[in-house]
Amino acid sequence: GIVAKIDLSEVRAPFVQAALVAAGVGLLVVIIGMVPLVGITNPIIRRLHRRERDFRALADNVPALFSYVDKNLRYRYVNRVYEETFQRPASEIIGNTIAKTLSPEQFELVQPHIEAVLRGEEVVYDQEFDLPNGSHMMHVHYVPDRDAKGEVQGFFTLVTDVTSLKQAEQQLQLLAEAVSHLGEGVLITNDHLEWAGLHIVFVNEALCSMTGY
Repeated sequence: GIVAKIDLSEVRAPFVQAALVAAGVGLLVVIIGMVPLVGITNPIIRRLHRRERDFRALADNVPALFSYVDKNLRYRYVNRVYEETFQRPASEIIGNTIAKTLSPEQFELVQPHIEAVLRGEEVVYDQEFDLPNGSHMMHVHYVPDRDAKGEVQGFFTLVTDVTSLKQAEQQLQLLAEAVSHLGEGVLITNDHLEWAGLHIVFVNEALCSMTGY
């Protein structure tokens, strides 16, 4: 019989070449297709990064503690004032829960307010907090963060130190109580020098008795 010798490499060669050409063409199509996609996404990414930088710059310059907490009560963002107040870097706060950041006693006090904001309520309250540099009276504002379906995903917090303001209010109250018991009449006005703009802001009981008011 006739014996034919077949070189398999010669048989495979056209298929290999065709596969390489097809792969090359496919890769070229992908690269060409990505060119407009990259051209579209790069400006979007740059804008998002710019907005993030602008947001952080704004949040870090707010003279209050600003943070975002998710519905699991984990910090997702804290600003520079938050770091300074708690004397801890953001990396040690972000990811931790409020319960781990505050003392058990402090968390017990704020828990009802947190439950309220997670129900979708905007919450405002004053609370004294024990911080690393001492006790401070803080004005706290919680705002719920809702998704497109209206479900609460977390909340924003804005906390302002009002210790000095509260101390001034207490001093003024003590002064008013002391003046009210003086035997002589006392009248306090605003600081306008012209009589047309003069307003009485306080009179004690002795003056009221003298004048018949």
